[in-house]
Amino acid sequence: VELPHRVLANYMEWQIPSASGAAGGKTLQFAPLSFDVAFQEIYSTLCGGGTLQLISEEERRDMPALLRLLDREEVERAFMPCVALQQLAETSQALGIRPRALRVVISSGEQLRITEEIRRFCAALPGTVLENQYGPTETHLLTHHTMTGDPAGFPDLPPIGVPVDGIEIHLLDGLMRPVPPGAKGEIYIGGVCLAHGYRNRPDLTEQRFVPHPSGAPGARLYRTGDLARVMPDGNLVWLGRADS
Repeated sequence: VELPHRVLANYMEWQIPSASGAAGGKTLQFAPLSFDVAFQEIYSTLCGGGTLQLISEEERRDMPALLRLLDREEVERAFMPCVALQQLAETSQALGIRPRALRVVISSGEQLRITEEIRRFCAALPGTVLENQYGPTETHLLTHHTMTGDPAGFPDLPPIGVPVDGIEIHLLDGLMRPVPPGAKGEIYIGGVCLAHGYRNRPDLTEQRFVPHPSGAPGARLYRTGDLARVMPDGNLVWLGRADS
């Protein structure tokens, strides 16, 4: 996937001043460099005047060691997929160790499920922000849903939230027509976040990056294959894949 620099620039312009930006703080560099979340960790931290806490491959796989590092190094922000967050929460409770400086946890890459272990983990860190982020590789980050306050009130399956600045979200039917409010539709993406396409795959690029039905000449939308609906409060709820 070929992404222009404007995608990362748009993300940082939104992320750094946001509630989950942790500007000036210390962020864990958890994601492998082959995963696009690594760019979120690295650039939003350094461009926000923060410090990046590097870890070894052994520490990435060893949850007790990672938990102790988070506490010892006073890490304030961590990006983790749901599976890793669940493992961290379970390890924290088993060992009785909590990363006392941690105040922002961002989860992406898979559907976030709020388990009792994750609730207890967040409750042990008063004031911690838990944010669910959504976005495929072809567009990077698209939406976010930020949860604060008593973790007992966090939904079991949080919505994927609302678009970040500069992003268009369209829910369309099989004929690429907008679905009624509250109805299920496929997520199509427009705006500054679009990739150029797939390197050396013009056929796949044409299939997934389609003409914008109501946009300016030459405008495109990315067809995600994901289904969602809009809640009355404006949040998007992910409903699975269109091809499943």
